[in-house]
Amino acid sequence: MAISNLSPRVVSPRLAPVASPSVKAPSTPAPAKPASAPVPSQPKPSLWQRFERWILSPYLNYVGKKGAQQFMYPGRQADSTTPAQLGLQGQTLNFTSADGKTPISGWYIPAVPASDKTIVLAHGHGGQMGEMLSEYAPWLHKAGYNIVAFDFRGSGSSGGDRSTIGYEERDDLKAAIDQAVAKGGKNIAVLGVSQGGATALEQAARDPRVNAVIDDCAFDSLYDAVLPRLQAATLNIGPLKIHYPFTKLGAQAIVDEVTKETGEPVASTDPIKLMPKLANRPVMIIHGAADDETLPQDSVNLYNADPGTQKSLWMVPGAGHAESYKTDPKDYQQRVLNFLQTSL
Repeated sequence: MAISNLSPRVVSPRLAPVASPSVKAPSTPAPAKPASAPVPSQPKPSLWQRFERWILSPYLNYVGKKGAQQFMYPGRQADSTTPAQLGLQGQTLNFTSADGKTPISGWYIPAVPASDKTIVLAHGHGGQMGEMLSEYAPWLHKAGYNIVAFDFRGSGSSGGDRSTIGYEERDDLKAAIDQAVAKGGKNIAVLGVSQGGATALEQAARDPRVNAVIDDCAFDSLYDAVLPRLQAATLNIGPLKIHYPFTKLGAQAIVDEVTKETGEPVASTDPIKLMPKLANRPVMIIHGAADDETLPQDSVNLYNADPGTQKSLWMVPGAGHAESYKTDPKDYQQRVLNFLQTSL
């Protein structure tokens, strides 16, 4: 076989593509970040601020709640005396407070012979009508007056479970006055002791049917009722008993807590604020000169706040809180009867 003479194949070398030279765009500098304003350093709380936050505020919260509970829930005493035990003929009273819901229990003792002059007796905080009957009913009845005695809400045999230190109690007293009127009373005086005296002043200020008031050791304001009691109380820390510090702040904390718990502006009816409304009516103010619970100055303040001329103030030497009658019963009876004779 003839071998062909093949011309050699020329193979062209494969060339790699040549990359085009890249042209970089001129770089734009990033905008400069504005310089941040320096953060002012917070001043450290002062020693007083730290004390107020960590010690004083919790302490006042404790005092306010504890004090309010003690004032609003003083405990209920059973009625201790009935008219029959005093040799008097009484009629039971069961009526509803002027709030329309709280049942109130009481006694009516008619005068012999019949009279249109009635004395309504108002007991103190945590008390009951039996103590008013035993001290006041025999000699007032003997002098010819009808007697109405009753238990405030949360006391004795009446309904309710708390005290508002006079604010809602005005409704109880109003309803008792309604009973006196319904029984024929036309000339009415209220004799109240301690909180009962304050409530008597408060209700009389809004009730023209009250012809005269006998106030025995009422407080002039709720704050002034709380302060001396807190000052006399002790704080038990283990075996230690110390007096409460910061008592003025503590007293206000208690008033604020009572306001919060009751939902009522209890301080709005402080007796001293209402005395000008009694300017045209006779007011007799009695106070034990040795009273360390409601200070005698409260009665001085009430007397001075009454712009009327039919007012009197008797400080009973040596008498403590609500003890003026027991300290000097003969003089007490004579002064009160003289006042009633000229006022009703």
